Amino acid sequence: MAKNNCRKGFVEIPQMTLNALKGLLFNSENGIDLSAIINDLRPDPQDELTAINVGLVYKGITPNIDQTTRYKIDWKRLYRYEYVGISLILGIVKVRKSIAYFNESSNSLGEWEKEDGVEVKGFDEWLEMGTSSDDALKELIEKYGKKPEVF
Repeated sequence: MAKNNCRKGFVEIPQMTLNALKGLLFNSENGIDLSAIINDLRPDPQDELTAINVGLVYKGITPNIDQTTRYKIDWKRLYRYEYVGISLILGIVKVRKSIAYFNESSNSLGEWEKEDGVEVKGFDEWLEMGTSSDDALKELIEKYGKKPEVF
């Protein structure tokens, strides 16, 4: 029986189940040896998850992941991450990033400005971030007394 792991979005499964999954993905029907790719991608020969993910991608199986925009507060910054795509093999979510920050150098109250960029987040980090902009804005307003106008 699978049990919950401490990282959100991950589970722990018995080795026998893992071997059965690999057996489903890597059989003699397709006749293509993916071991060179798998071995190149995984630093640890015992890393079976990389092998399974390569097999899933090769077979065109794409996982469902919550694509809801995420928000994170860090010091005087509000980060907004919009879903762009995923890489199952690399274990990342590709996101478009926007930042609103409190600029104290412009005046005593500061101004909110916006920056854009693209970056990646691990699956667990993506799933742990909040999805409510209202909660994030409320926290920023409480801390700094001014609502950012960029959102």
